[in-house]
Order: sequence, then C-alpha cells, then structure tokens
Amino acid sequence: MKDFKAIGIRLGKDPMWAILTDPTKKDNKWQPGEFFETGINNIELVIKYAKQLNLNINYNKAIDFGCGIGRLTQALAMKFNEVIGIDIAPSMINAAEYHNRFKQRCKYVLNNKYDLSFIPSSDIDFIYTIITLQHMKPKFSKGFIQEFMRVLKKDGVLIFQIPSRRKNQLLVNEQKLDEVQSFDIANPVMEMHGVFKDEVIKLLTDCSGKIIHIEDDKSLGEDWEISIFVKVVDNKKNFGERKLDKKYLLMVLSFKCNKADLQVLAEFGYLF
Repeated sequence: MKDFKAIGIRLGKDPMWAILTDPTKKDNKWQPGEFFETGINNIELVIKYAKQLNLNINYNKAIDFGCGIGRLTQALAMKFNEVIGIDIAPSMINAAEYHNRFKQRCKYVLNNKYDLSFIPSSDIDFIYTIITLQHMKPKFSKGFIQEFMRVLKKDGVLIFQIPSRRKNQLLVNEQKLDEVQSFDIANPVMEMHGVFKDEVIKLLTDCSGKIIHIEDDKSLGEDWEISIFVKVVDNKKNFGERKLDKKYLLMVLSFKCNKADLQVLAEFGYLF
C-alpha cells in the first residue's frame, strides 16, 4: 500500500500526462478541456459496447475505481445521477476535486484500505476500473473484485481490467508479471501483477456466475494475453450477507503496461 501511494504521489506531479502519456503533452501540457474530452469519448465507447451486448444499465449510481484526477468520473457524471471516484493518492483526489464540474452528483473518496467497506452492499449500479488492479498484488486485486460484486445491485454492471499472464513466460501463483522497477515520472514503468485467467473465472463463478461470452482481443499487441469476458450472474447462491439475482457482470481482461503503451491502456476504447 505504501509503495502504491508513493507512485500516486509522483504521478501527481504531472497527473494528466501520467494518465494519457502523449509525448507532446509531457510537463503539464495537457489542456483540461482536451484531456477530459478523451474521457467522454472513452465512456461513450464503453456504454455503446455494453449496449451491443444487450446489457441494460441503470444510470443511478456509478463508481470509477482508481479514478486519478477524474477523467472518466466526470464523463460518468454526465450520464449517472450519482458517481463516486475512488483513488489511493491524495494528490490525485485533490486534483479531481479541483476539476469537478458536477459537485452535486459527483464526489471523490480517498480510500486507504483494500476494501470498499464505506459502501453498503447492493448499493451500486455500475462500476468501471482500468489500469488499476494490475498494480496490486493478486490477493488484493481479487479481494477488490469480490468487493465489487458485494456492492453491486441486482442487474448491476461491472467493467474491469486485469492482466492474466505474459506470453511465453511461466508464472507461479501470486508472482509478478514484471520485476519491480524504480518509478520516475520520466520513466513510467510500474510494477505489474497478474491473476491467471482460470483463477479469475473461478473467483467470479464462486460469486454465483455463469460465463456467457469470451473474446480474444489482439489490439494491445502480442506481449500479453488479452481476453474479454462477459459474465451473467442469475442464480441465488449466498454471497456474504446477501443474495445475487440476475446481476450482469461485464469483465474485461487486457494486458500490456510499459512506458510505450500506457496511453493505449488508458484509452479503453482501443479494445473495441
């Protein structure tokens, strides 16, 4: 957790470029309007894709997990009645609050825990998170996936991204995909962790699910295995203190995070 905080603090020195690493925008050259417009386009693509999969989204309450300075949170606030942006870095949350144009229905939360205990069960309609879980050790990323399931309402939709494994590389459970490298804003190589695809499938199945769609995606190159899963939960097995009934879960697994491709990962629309 301390290492993750430190990364967030350093990213906060040039937060827009850290999220969208366009070489021409380094050293705080992103214009806010231009930067946040990319978030609008991103969310439009995500919603469009969900509709193509016949997933009905309730536009009441949404979460942007790993929100950074709110690029996607602000876009979600244009569609949902209430949006919560969650991040671990105080610098990111402070910047997000500064750029918040929807203060009546959008709030940002600094979360220093590996859970979402401040959110009641069955409270959220839509959760979106990209390039966040991959920087956590598997026991924590898997814990958050379970938390996402806990807080989702009946018929809630979850879209998330997590690496599975690097091609041609044998990994043991809980092993990092890449070795830890020192992080610098000029050299944005971050620690990567992955969870094997079968483990993620089992984790979600244990949360009372049924996989209905799996799709390979090569758009991020050949370095990492990429799959898109759609999972529908439609039975009534117990999960924690509540039951799941017809909960829609859209899960995206995508990979590749190095200094040349952070922008591609950040622009989730490239997957479609």
